[in-house]
Parts: sequence; C-alpha cells; structure tokens
Amino acid sequence: MHSAKSTITLLFYEVLEYHHIPDHIKNLKSSENGIPLNPIHWFQFADNAAVVSGQEKENQMLLNRFTIWCQWAQMIIRVDKCSTFGIRKQLSKSIQYLPKLFINNCLVPRVELGKSFRYLGRYFDINMSDEDHKSEVYDTLTNILNEIDDLPLHPKNKILLYSRYVLSKISWHFTVST
Repeated sequence: MHSAKSTITLLFYEVLEYHHIPDHIKNLKSSENGIPLNPIHWFQFADNAAVVSGQEKENQMLLNRFTIWCQWAQMIIRVDKCSTFGIRKQLSKSIQYLPKLFINNCLVPRVELGKSFRYLGRYFDINMSDEDHKSEVYDTLTNILNEIDDLPLHPKNKILLYSRYVLSKISWHFTVST
C-alpha cells in the first residue's frame, strides 16, 4: 500500500508553440476541491513542458487547467507526443507505476515499466542510470567515425573532420549527462 503523499507523477508533453504558463497555474498554493497543491513544479523550455507533483490528482488538475489555457491560446496539445512516468514509495522502496492522466478524455501514453523517457536530451528511468544515454553516445560516435573512415579523403583531412566535426556532434550529450 502506498501513501498519496509519497506518489510522484511526471507529465511530459510537447505543444506546438511556446507560451509562458499563466500566473494562475504557476502560483497555485492553496487548495482546489480539498486537494492540497504542494509541492508543484512546472518546467518549460521552448515547446517542451513537464509537471511534477506529489499526487496524481494534482497533476490531473494542473493538466485540466493547462488544457483550458491551451484552448484559449489556440494551441494544440499533441497527446501522441505526451508521456507520463510515475514513481511511488512502497515499503520504503521507490517503484515505477503507470499513472492514469487524461488530456481531452484521451489517456496520456505511459512509459513502460523499466523503460526510460527522454526530456530535453536527457534520459530518465527508475534507477536514474545513464545506460540509455551512454548507449546513444556510443552509437552516435561509432556511426560518425565509420562515416568519416569510409570517405575517400587524405588522412590529414580525416583528422580535420575528427577534430572539428565529431566533438560538435556529441558535445550536447556531455552537458546533460554525468
């Protein structure tokens, strides 16, 4: 059995345009329908946003408000680009679960148990491991190096490509991972 206060649900979705979240959503500190609204975190960067709260009901409430605001702003929420990831405490251990959140009566796709999701170039999973990220960096680097190796260029020109092109293609990965 789990406590409602020990439940964390993350909602990740993309919208078509960037707009600031209205103050009435950001500044929710009271309660609505008897549900306390703290802590609530809303992260937004360009066309990506994330909601983190202590209860699934709070996430649904915020999602409902955001949906209304998006309709007012004539923005479309692409449910097919959304995903939810839930973590809760069970017997002093964090476990992943499948939250049930809806946008316009459509169930938001859930991250499969044991799988990761990507937000702003960073992979997240229940263990907060870097395995998926390391795998992507390794595959990207291997593909780039193989492509350069296969080019009919003088070795001196290949060295220039290695030194100027490769780092620019993989440097972002090192800014979002340890």
